[in-house]
Amino acid sequence: MGDGADLAIDQMMTEEEHRLDFHTGNMSITDAYDLGLVDELGYEYWPGWGAKRVIQKVCRCCGKGNLHWNQVDCKWLLHNANGVHQCQINPLK
Repeated sequence: MGDGADLAIDQMMTEEEHRLDFHTGNMSITDAYDLGLVDELGYEYWPGWGAKRVIQKVCRCCGKGNLHWNQVDCKWLLHNANGVHQCQINPLK
């Protein structure tokens, strides 16, 4: 391929890696905002849809939603309004 196509593919792959980091909780909303992945309220841009979409954080074990990621002692843990999410199926050790 030509140099232009290689640059476009490389840019697309980098953006998808950033998007994956954000979706898996490895990137803060501030960093995602700086990269242009979300707006100032944390809503993700979906070009062509004409609307914004919020990615809900859900516990993969119990399915509880309305959670968010916070870092505690260098570990990323799901939190709810009361603090660290205490999963009944797979509790923290």
